[in-house]
Amino acid sequence: MLHLLALPLAFVGDHDALHPANASLYFEVPNVPALVSAYEAAPLMQWLADPVWSGFAAKALGEDPESFRLDAWCFDYLAQGLDEVASMAGSDVDLRAACTGLRSFSISLSAQDVVGESNDARARVGAVLILDYATPEDAQRGVDFCVGAMQLIPEEVQHKQAALSLLGQEGLAQRYRHTNPGDLPEVWSATCGSSVVFGVGAETPDAWRALADRRDAQLGGNPDFAAGAPSPALAESVRVYDAFVDTRRVDAALEALQGCEPLAAVADFAESMLDLLPVDAYVTRCQSYLSGDRFVNESVSSELAVLNGLGVAPVSRRAVEFLPPDTMAAWATSVRAEDLEPLLMELVATWLDSDVAEARRFLFEDAAIDARAELLEPLGAAAALYVMPFAGPTIPELGVIVEVEDRERLQAGLDKLFALVEERYGAELDMRGGKYRGQAVYSIQSRDSASSWGLPDLGPANMLLDMLKPGVSVAVMEDRVLISMERRFVTREVKRVLGLEEGAPMHALAAGGVACPEDATCVSMIDWGAGLASLYEMVRTLAPMVGAGTLPFDPDSLPPTEALTRHFRPSVAWTIAGEHGRRAYAESSFGPESTLLVTALIGLAAYEATNTIDFIDRPVTEPAAPLEPVEPEGNDGSDG
Repeated sequence: MLHLLALPLAFVGDHDALHPANASLYFEVPNVPALVSAYEAAPLMQWLADPVWSGFAAKALGEDPESFRLDAWCFDYLAQGLDEVASMAGSDVDLRAACTGLRSFSISLSAQDVVGESNDARARVGAVLILDYATPEDAQRGVDFCVGAMQLIPEEVQHKQAALSLLGQEGLAQRYRHTNPGDLPEVWSATCGSSVVFGVGAETPDAWRALADRRDAQLGGNPDFAAGAPSPALAESVRVYDAFVDTRRVDAALEALQGCEPLAAVADFAESMLDLLPVDAYVTRCQSYLSGDRFVNESVSSELAVLNGLGVAPVSRRAVEFLPPDTMAAWATSVRAEDLEPLLMELVATWLDSDVAEARRFLFEDAAIDARAELLEPLGAAAALYVMPFAGPTIPELGVIVEVEDRERLQAGLDKLFALVEERYGAELDMRGGKYRGQAVYSIQSRDSASSWGLPDLGPANMLLDMLKPGVSVAVMEDRVLISMERRFVTREVKRVLGLEEGAPMHALAAGGVACPEDATCVSMIDWGAGLASLYEMVRTLAPMVGAGTLPFDPDSLPPTEALTRHFRPSVAWTIAGEHGRRAYAESSFGPESTLLVTALIGLAAYEATNTIDFIDRPVTEPAAPLEPVEPEGNDGSDG
C-alpha cells in the first residue's frame, strides 16, 4: 500500500515525536557527527592513543613501533569483525556503508493492549526505527542494509491518496515479505528525503502517521518520559544517548512475542533475564552527555519497592565519616531500618535456599527473634558501603556499615541468631564468636571453598577459587555495626576505627572534595586511580608466574602504572528525591563505549577462535585527525 508519509526531522535529534507514547523501550543517538568528534577527548580514546601503550602493543603484536597505533588497530579489528558478523546475514549486507553519512538514529519497542480475545503478536507488538542521513544516497544504503539484515523481500507497491505532510517531505511506504515465512510481524519502510523510517507489527503506516495529530500519542507526550527532561546546565554538552524503559510494557511485549514462533525463544530468554531483577514495575529515562572529557548521566526513575527504607532522607555527615579514606568505591545513604525487614527476609531466604515464609519461621519461631525489634530498630539512619582496592589475587574486600543507636539490644539479637545457626549448621560451617579488642565479632564461613561447587575446570583460576570461602562476619561497635565477607578484614577495620584520632585522613566525600547537593539522599564515588592501579599491579605481579613463553608479551615490558591511571579520574554520583521519583546524576571518565568496546572485543575474540577468522594480521589503517603485605592480626578471636 502506498502512503505519503513525512518525517518531522527538521533538525538532528529529538526523535521522541516519531515514536509512540506506549513505547516500552526507546533508545536514541541524537547527533552522531558531533558525538564522533567529541569522543576524541574521551579518556578511553586518549588511553588508546597514548604512545606508551601503542609502543607496548606494537612489540607484543610484532608490528612496526614507528607506524603502529593501538587505537587504529582496536577499531580496525572491531570494524572488520562486525563486517564478518554482518555478512552472516548475506554477502550484500554492508554495515560500513549503512553507517556512512548517518546523522542520528532511534528505535523503540511497544506493546498494544489486548483488544477482545485477540492475542496475535503481529498485531500487539510494534517497533519503529528512524535513520537520519546526510544525503538521500546515504539513506538508500541504510535501507539496503536493513532489508538485507532482516532478510526481507520488497512487495509490489500499491497506490493511495496523500495523507499527511508534516514538513513537506513525503515518502512512499514500501511493504516487505520475509524470506523465511512464519508468524513474523509485518515490516514496512519509507524514505523521505534523506531520512528513513521502518515500522514493524502494530506500528503500521497509518498508526505511525497518526502520531502527528496528537502530542499525547507521541513518546514525548508520555508524562513518565517528559519527567526526565534534561537539566539546562547540560545544554552546551554533546548528547550521547537518550534511553527510556518501562518494564510494565516490556512484560506485555515479551508476552506477545511468545506467540510469535520464530521469536518465541528470544522472548523467553529475555523474560527469564528480566525475572532475575528484583523489579515488578520500573520506569526510567536516562540521558548521557559528553562534557569535555567527562561523561554525565542524568536519570529520573520511579521508586523501587525493593529499595524501600533506603535514601529516605539527606545523607548525614556521620554516614560519609564512616568511610575509610582509601576506598576504591564508596556509597553513603540514609536508611529507615524498620522498613528494611522485607529485604532482610529475602536475604535470609536466599541464605537458607528457601522462601520468605521459611525465613520468617527460622527467625521468629525457631530462634525466637523479633527481627524488627532486635535486629532493625537498634539501628540508626546513617549507612555506608565501600570496596577496598585489590590486595591480591582474590575478590576485593567489601564493608557495609550501619549506625547503631542501641548496641546492647542489637548484640542480644545477634547472640540469639548466632546460637541458632551454630546449633543447626555448626557441622557444616566454621563459626567463631567472641571479642576482638573489646568489640563483639561474629564470623560464619563455609568449610568448603568455591572450587568444590562443581564449576568447570578454570585452569589457573582454580587457585583463586580455592582461596574463596563464602561467609559473613559482623562486628558490633559503640556507634556502628560492620558487615563483611571475611573476618580478617572485619578485625582489621575494628582496629582502624578504634585507633582513629582527631585530624586523621578522611574520605573525599567527608572532606568536602566532592560537590553534591545538600538534599542528596545517596552519594557515591569510585576512585579509578586506586582501583585500576591495584588491579594492574596485581596483573604485573602475577604475569611472570604464568610461565615464560606463555604470554604474548614480556611481563617486564608492561608500562608503568601511572601510564594507565593518569587517563581516568574518579566517578561521582548522587541521587535526590523528586516529584516523579528519584533523580540521579553521575559523572565519570567512562561512557557506554567502554562496556561496548570491551564486550565487542571479547565477543569477536571468541568468534575468531571458533570460526578461525584472522583479524589480527589484516592491514591497519591510520586513524583520522609489588603487593603490599597484610598486617598480621595475631589471635583475632580474643582481646588484643
